[in-house]
Amino acid sequence: MGDFINFKKIKNVVVALTLFVSVSVIIGWLFGIRRILSVIPDGPTMKFNTALLFLLLSFGLFASLKEINWYRFFNTIIACVILFIGLVTLSQYHLDFSLYIDNLFTQDTYSTELPGRMSQATALCFTLMGIGLLG
Repeated sequence: MGDFINFKKIKNVVVALTLFVSVSVIIGWLFGIRRILSVIPDGPTMKFNTALLFLLLSFGLFASLKEINWYRFFNTIIACVILFIGLVTLSQYHLDFSLYIDNLFTQDTYSTELPGRMSQATALCFTLMGIGLLG
């Protein structure tokens, strides 16, 4: 089965798609283009932190393709940042406090409840992706 499926090409496509979506959403936040921020018109938006972590994830996935030690070190740093932000966001929900990282780069004026904060499910997924990148 491995002969028919080229996993490296699939990984490259996933990295490119993740990079495209994350950069598009970051541009949407920086230039106030709401249309880019949500899949459903007037639906929930992808938060800036989420797009930033997807951007870092794409760099981490790219670095994981390389066999050079510097890329592995870069991948480890990225994985730790993703893991840290995911855990901090989860702790903000469960310990009911704020470290004010949610609107650090841009101000979320579209959300009324916890503006700028990614959902708990998203934070958990990024925590797991950070652990996965470390592996």
